[in-house]
Amino acid sequence: MTREQIKKKLNLDQIYNFIGGRAIVVKNNKWGHVDLNGKVTTPIIYDGVGFFNEGRAWVQKNSKEGHVDLNGKVVVPIIYDNVDHFYQGRAWVKIKNFEFNINKNGYLIEHKDFYKLIKGLFK
Repeated sequence: MTREQIKKKLNLDQIYNFIGGRAIVVKNNKWGHVDLNGKVTTPIIYDGVGFFNEGRAWVQKNSKEGHVDLNGKVVVPIIYDNVDHFYQGRAWVKIKNFEFNINKNGYLIEHKDFYKLIKGLFK
């Protein structure tokens, strides 16, 4: 299907270019993703979404961010103040005043002072 066909079929306000088999879409100020067949792969419920990189895209809901996979499943919880795109299997995230890297499943990779990080997150 063409972008215009998908836009009409789903009654979208906007459809962006396809990158990696997915396109960002907007409907009623909510964002999501569709595949090349016009199937919604990430529900159109988010306040913002990014393009996919390494099979993950950032999403934003209620001023918090996380990541979804190509099927729209949340794989990094939507709890962060900021997240970045994945690169070489890791992404930078920020929560409160703490910044660290996570892997594609949302697990902490490294932090210079892990115990201070954990203590600070639960204050």
